[in-house]
Amino acid sequence: MKTAQVQRLAGNIVDLHARRIFPGVVEWSGGVIRRIVPTPGRRYDRQIAPGFVDAHIHIESSMLPPSEFARLAVVHGTVATVSDPHEIANVLGLAGVDFMLRDGARSPLRFNFGVPSCVPATTFETAGAVLGPAAVARLLARPEVHYLSEFMNFPAVLKRAPEAMAKIEAARRRGKPVDGHAPGLRGAAAARYAAAGITTDHECFTLPEARDKIAAGMKILIREGSAAKNFDALAPLLRTHPDRCMFCCDDLHPDLLLRRHLDEHVRRALATGADPCDVLACASLNPVVHYGLDVGLLREGDPADLIVFTGWKNLRVRQTWVRGDLVAREGRSLLPRLPVQPANRFRARPRTADEFRVPARPSRLSVIGAVNGQLVTHHLRLRPASWPARWWRTRGATCSRSRWSTATGHARRSRLGLCAASGCARAPSPPPSHMTRTTSSQSARTTPHSPPPSISSSRTAAGWPSSAAGARRCCRCRSRD
Repeated sequence: MKTAQVQRLAGNIVDLHARRIFPGVVEWSGGVIRRIVPTPGRRYDRQIAPGFVDAHIHIESSMLPPSEFARLAVVHGTVATVSDPHEIANVLGLAGVDFMLRDGARSPLRFNFGVPSCVPATTFETAGAVLGPAAVARLLARPEVHYLSEFMNFPAVLKRAPEAMAKIEAARRRGKPVDGHAPGLRGAAAARYAAAGITTDHECFTLPEARDKIAAGMKILIREGSAAKNFDALAPLLRTHPDRCMFCCDDLHPDLLLRRHLDEHVRRALATGADPCDVLACASLNPVVHYGLDVGLLREGDPADLIVFTGWKNLRVRQTWVRGDLVAREGRSLLPRLPVQPANRFRARPRTADEFRVPARPSRLSVIGAVNGQLVTHHLRLRPASWPARWWRTRGATCSRSRWSTATGHARRSRLGLCAASGCARAPSPPPSHMTRTTSSQSARTTPHSPPPSISSSRTAAGWPSSAAGARRCCRCRSRD
């Protein structure tokens, strides 16, 4: 139960609605702000602002239950999240969503969960559950569910498939927003996607794509997480369309969560020279208004959800308050660790190298070309080339900077194997003679005294970064040719 005792906090108050910063004192009791009193002439070395809200994150990607995620996130000024429990629903269905709702409710951090719209994500995957229109409608009827999560099956939306439209209509009837997921969609296709009722997208990876979606009426979530890193590409929107932007991580692994959350988005945004009020609005005001969240915005009558930070060039969160309670101070969480009963058990068996064998064929193979820092991939058609077992070493412990140069054709052997353009080739034992790797070289032959076939420039053209003269950096050991 909240105390009726009046608490006060003095500092430079960031008023995002009036777009001004002034010295003053915030007073609250019972978790609600009662007064904000200006103190003209006073000088403070700290700022008081609304707490940060991650506009789209899968808590499961942190490998933590919501209550433990909250303990780490509040250190970085996070007071709320807009969270899609798609990943656990894809395994456990409704039971997984219920688990996230129950555990999140135990924390003072405001977890605003949505209904996973696409379980399974596509018809090509094997999932542990299926959430059809009826199940989605039942979840949307619950007051603790706030929106329809990212509609990643955007082809079904573009085709106006009945099942997809039934889910969107269920959200529309209840006045709950629908999140989007449509990487690369532009022009008329983006407009058709938005016209179906989609309000946001966090998958933009180019500025023209984001502008097309803004023109179609959507809001853009600028993402910088563990896997997808789109901040640099989309940062110019902070100057041209700040009212149409929010910040999100999408996925954030625990090692990164220990070091940063949205505070890093804010630091980087401020470093671009964007207006401080616009930057802080993207981290708080914009998601609260868009999703209709019960999160305070530093106004009289609002919940006392606020942060204290120092510095603008090197912003550091010093205190985080949620509902008037101090939950983090000077880099330390004040939330207790809560016991959690696991929702399921993993019974995965060890995998062997043979299970990843690709038989060599005379024709070209389809290969997924990964793009560093992006979720989008390239579809490559490459010829297979069998690599003799002499190029694979046995039972190594750590990478000893093995590498081979596409510029000189010189190879250096180690206990682990080879660093090619796409990363280290690690094998605990010599692979079968027919184990293959792909290359765009015209010849698939390898002699006992020659290195593996060189990777032609078509790989670089396909999107893998290279340095000068054909040298490429290994993505695991970081060595360079």
